Amino acid sequence: MFKKISKILYLNRWVFVFAFLIAILTAVPQMIQIRSLGESFEGIYPIFGSDDLYYLARGRDSIDAHSKLGNPYLFEYKNYPTIQFWIPDYFLARSLTLIGLDIFQSNIFFDGVFPFFLFILTFAVIYLSSRDRIISFAGAVFLHAGLFLELFGRSPSPQINFLFFLLVPLFLFNYFHTKNIRWAILLGVALGCLFYVYTYYWTFYFVYLFLLCTGIYLSKTGKEYLRGIFLSFVVACLLGVPYIVDMLHNVKIGEYADTMARLGMLSTHFPSGIRMVGSGALLFFLGAICLRKKIISKNIYAISLLSGVIAGPLVANHHIITGKNLEFSSHYWMPAVFWFVFFVCYVLSRIFSFENFKERKSLYIKILFIGIFIFSFRNAFYIAVRQSVVTEQIIDWQGYGEVMQWLDSNTDKDDVVFADDELSNLIPMYTHNNVFYSRFANLHFISNKEVENRFLINQYWNTLEYSDFVRYERSIWGTQFINAYAHNQSKNKVRRVLFLRQISYERLPQDAMRDIQHKYTVLKQEFFPVLVKPYRLDYIVWDTEKHADWNLDQYNFFTQVHEIDNFKIYSFDAPV
Repeated sequence: MFKKISKILYLNRWVFVFAFLIAILTAVPQMIQIRSLGESFEGIYPIFGSDDLYYLARGRDSIDAHSKLGNPYLFEYKNYPTIQFWIPDYFLARSLTLIGLDIFQSNIFFDGVFPFFLFILTFAVIYLSSRDRIISFAGAVFLHAGLFLELFGRSPSPQINFLFFLLVPLFLFNYFHTKNIRWAILLGVALGCLFYVYTYYWTFYFVYLFLLCTGIYLSKTGKEYLRGIFLSFVVACLLGVPYIVDMLHNVKIGEYADTMARLGMLSTHFPSGIRMVGSGALLFFLGAICLRKKIISKNIYAISLLSGVIAGPLVANHHIITGKNLEFSSHYWMPAVFWFVFFVCYVLSRIFSFENFKERKSLYIKILFIGIFIFSFRNAFYIAVRQSVVTEQIIDWQGYGEVMQWLDSNTDKDDVVFADDELSNLIPMYTHNNVFYSRFANLHFISNKEVENRFLINQYWNTLEYSDFVRYERSIWGTQFINAYAHNQSKNKVRRVLFLRQISYERLPQDAMRDIQHKYTVLKQEFFPVLVKPYRLDYIVWDTEKHADWNLDQYNFFTQVHEIDNFKIYSFDAPV
């Protein structure tokens, strides 16, 4: 056993070396930023995108014993059903607290662990179908260093989630290779886990399995595998029962329709994902030519890989039949690209196996690998260098460090804090408190009316102009107008290809803009304690430097309890 493991490690030593390098390029930039901050570092960690703010808040809520993640921001919705399953966030937050690491330190640790295994899994999947180490190595380098290095620096999604995505082809190809039913059962377990990981992944693979079975039936190739594939489907569905029950329950929630609209659910039958459809069609056409020319043979691997090529474009356009399109088709882009590359690597491995190429196979593959290596690591090092530079925003955020420490030490768990937009996004990450409103709060089940009310009340002490409402679009309406406009632009792309007249679309409905401005004008005339009466409010944090015009000292319903530099913290005493 030891000799077998040693042999595997030796034969794939460069794979492990490069996997380690990918891990370093992902994790080390954050450490460099923290080191660069030196003594000015006050515990506010670097982030590489707004999604980090959201996922870290979810992680902190798990630590604060709200593992179901009804809403990490709003007290009133703590026990509400969750819209996005909680297991990846719970794992991220809880797994390393046992050895004393907080969620931010855990995040950096996982940045050095998961990309390592993602790279190795990608190599293994490609190798199982191509049986060529160098091509498999080149494919993994291209995907992880050339295309998705930055994206895989985000945990838990896609960093943890994509591990399960890659386990599906790993188990499937092992089942093809061995015909051992245990691999089919493991495939079913991996598919079942995807229900609790990421919606776009399980929907991708259910379409994929349908295409695979259809391909097997039509080609009359690999029918002996249908029993195992059916078994894996049954196992996955059994594991998915709690998820399905939960989903059916959520559909009945009163806020469901409003929330789906804010998340970008569109009622449309018009095709989308033109880039993905074009790429998939081109590769499928290439596959058909390769089959016709006998470059690739009609076997189970060719059928499964071609199924993967068309699964992405098809599932991204499921709304042509269902009439419901949730968020951008780009959510399927990365899964589709991985299967595109799996297929291309398979074709290359078959081409290089021909007699015409055997003599110079080593030379051709080396040229291919060097080209991919130069492209990929040029991109990877550029990203790593950029992410190693401390931004002005992170420097400014260090000023919040003492405020977060005071709130976490001197307030009760789940107390609600009123603050400006920036602080409201950070407080749920660094304290056990909730906030009155954050732009991320509307990603959970809550009515549009309450979203508007909370947003406008949170701007009570500010003076908003038209341009400010445009800037706050996601805070008020989510992505419904963004997605609608993007989808309409996709329609115009199709019209352009078909030489049809293009249509001009409104980016942001003016009726909605006028309505929200009017509500804000009316709300500003109201007495603040009356406005917040339907909601819980315990503290308010005032940045006297950034918002000098708030002038909160004049109000008798605020009692100052602490002051840190330019921050004043008040308790809210609601008038009787």
